[in-house]
Amino acid sequence: LRSAERLSVYGGAAVSLSTQDVEVAAGGSADVFAGESASLVSGRVSVSAAESLSVHTREFGFVASGAIVRYSD
Repeated sequence: LRSAERLSVYGGAAVSLSTQDVEVAAGGSADVFAGESASLVSGRVSVSAAESLSVHTREFGFVASGAIVRYSD
């Protein structure tokens, strides 16, 4: 998929993407909305924010089968 300005995808029931590699790049901002739930499943996931990262939720939980490492400046 390529779009010069704007691309919208809508699925009344579901949208599915299956591939070996996925890259998402946004020059300004990227917004994702799921009315009920959203899921990302991968062997390895990385999230990087040059300035700040915000998560707003009522409940938050995670499970790690290995060590949990906290880095701070």
